[in-house]
Amino acid sequence: MTDNLNTPLVKATQADLQPTTTTGSLSDTHTFSSTELEVQSEQDRMKVELLAEQLDVQKQERQLGEVQISKRVVEEKVMVPVTLRREEVTMTRNKVEASTDQPVAGGSQAVAGSGDVFKDETFTITLYEEVPVITKTTRVSEVIEVQKRVVTETKNISETVRHEEANIDEGTTGRVTIEGDTSKNGL
Repeated sequence: MTDNLNTPLVKATQADLQPTTTTGSLSDTHTFSSTELEVQSEQDRMKVELLAEQLDVQKQERQLGEVQISKRVVEEKVMVPVTLRREEVTMTRNKVEASTDQPVAGGSQAVAGSGDVFKDETFTITLYEEVPVITKTTRVSEVIEVQKRVVTETKNISETVRHEEANIDEGTTGRVTIEGDTSKNGL
């Protein structure tokens, strides 16, 4: 009987468990007074601490990546329709009727031999046309606004944590009472 009482989880001394009344042999039932069992010294108590890990998730900022925006020059052919004007010469030849009796100015003198009405002459008519004059101007064609924004998302972090559980071996006595049991399986 003393071997079973000296287990680490239930500690009692032989003096604390003396029967108040004894009838018959050692195999008979013993009755203990409640005052005798409640009086214990600090040596008769033992506390077993059970440890458990708790998951503590902190946040740390790190560089996720970079976004680069670059500009490059792209050349392309552009066709722009332009209406241009130009001058042309049109000539109309009209035959003079023989019945016209109008002499050429100075023609009578030419007949008399005083001067020659016939001479080589060149007449110049200046023609004009419009030509395209190309100039290039630079203007802003598009504005790209770049800004950063913070996006919040919730992630489930999974990690394995450990904890300790107490295993109580009652032996063959079956005389262990557990008070304040908060575990799932009664231990």
